[in-house]
Amino acid sequence: MIKYIKTSLVIFAMLIANACTEDFAELNTNPNQLPDLDVGFQLGRAMIASSDSRFEYWRSNLIYPTAIAQQATNTWWTGNTYGISDQWAGAWWERYYTGYGKNLTDLIARADPETESNTIQAARIFRVHLFQRLTDLYGDAPWFGAGKGFLEANFTPEYDTQEAIYDDLIKEVTEASAALNESQPEVRGDVIFDGDISKWKKFANSLRLRLGMRLSEVNPAKAETEVSAAFAAGVMASLDDQPVFVHDVNFQNGNSQVVRSDHFFLHNTMVEFMKSTNDPRLTVYGGVYVDGDKIDVPVEEFYGLPLGGQSAENPAAPEAPLARINLDHFSQLEVPYVHMRYVEVELLLAEAAARGWIASDAAMHYEAGVTAGMKMWEIYPGNPTIADADIAAYLAANPYDGSSLDAALETINMQFWVSMFMNGFESYANYRRTNIPNLAPSTHPSRAINTVPLKMPYPVREDGDNKANFQPAVAKQNVTGTNDLSGKVWWDVN
Repeated sequence: MIKYIKTSLVIFAMLIANACTEDFAELNTNPNQLPDLDVGFQLGRAMIASSDSRFEYWRSNLIYPTAIAQQATNTWWTGNTYGISDQWAGAWWERYYTGYGKNLTDLIARADPETESNTIQAARIFRVHLFQRLTDLYGDAPWFGAGKGFLEANFTPEYDTQEAIYDDLIKEVTEASAALNESQPEVRGDVIFDGDISKWKKFANSLRLRLGMRLSEVNPAKAETEVSAAFAAGVMASLDDQPVFVHDVNFQNGNSQVVRSDHFFLHNTMVEFMKSTNDPRLTVYGGVYVDGDKIDVPVEEFYGLPLGGQSAENPAAPEAPLARINLDHFSQLEVPYVHMRYVEVELLLAEAAARGWIASDAAMHYEAGVTAGMKMWEIYPGNPTIADADIAAYLAANPYDGSSLDAALETINMQFWVSMFMNGFESYANYRRTNIPNLAPSTHPSRAINTVPLKMPYPVREDGDNKANFQPAVAKQNVTGTNDLSGKVWWDVN
């Protein structure tokens, strides 16, 4: 009897176990989780997310780089005070590694190369675009092992040298551009080029041009090789080639969200230069406001926030308000975001021609760049249009100076600086590469450093989350050996 009971219990247990096994997948599946994330959704979301959040654009584009480059600022911005705010300095790092960078890495690893090759190549190109910003801000960083916590259980990736990173970024855009094929299925989730393969190729080659030119001082031979190859492969040739995402009220522009919350000032360094050259973009970029309303003030009376400014008072004319960013064009939720500007391409080509790296006319590229820098704003709200006659007059008064290489570099890169307004990533990077313009450091009394900061500190959490790799990177790159504003990136040898 006892044996029978034991046998019956065993059979019953087996039946229960079998029933549980049959329902195991259903019982242990999260009904709110997609079983296989669509790669088109991943790519499209990465494209949108990389410009629709004010968190990192306020901090990593404006508060630090734009202020340090002395284009626009506010009294309390740490790019004005040369102070350290961990969250502000680390914003792009945080969002790339936990958001769009991780998604793009996952997409590239999972997508079927037979049926989704073009989507993979587009993701590779876009990931390079976003990661170059990160390494240009922070220097050495996890690249080869990053974003693979789920794929490879690598939760503490090594910090790769920026030199190795740059070599691989160039390889990635070169290979991806070559692999794009119009006969293959379209780029899925493409909210920027709508599947236009020719524009993806031009974008990739233009990124290669930028990557190559960034090496101009640290490795001129490699810079020349990459720049000339990018030019030969075909870069952007007009404003229509720009990678643009048109935001709306559902997916709002990150920069314009900042402007609506923080009506900041133009920096007086840029205002005075633009006044000295009679630049018609000055009234596009900014305006003078009283109680929130823009008033009619001649540009000769525009004054920006001075270097290290501690209050909104105008030291030159206390009764006159300081010029602020133009709300008509930059505060609307539908402001488009241009991921790479055509003006940048033409000015980089002008520099390449001036250096003798490409067989082309530097003056022609300079004029095309200046013209593009004037015309690009027409797609912004309010349709800010600069007349052709005004552009011609500006070029006549501010021509390309090819009398020497130094004169050419000064002419070209001053235009680069002015044309990168609201793109602190590139204005700050190009300043560090060229030392143009010649910027005086902030005089703010609370400054933590007496020279212009040349690298962002890493997020403090890295000291806990990835200490073994974090600490050697800090010791290598920072003068003080601590995670502060004393660092310098690899390609900045000026």
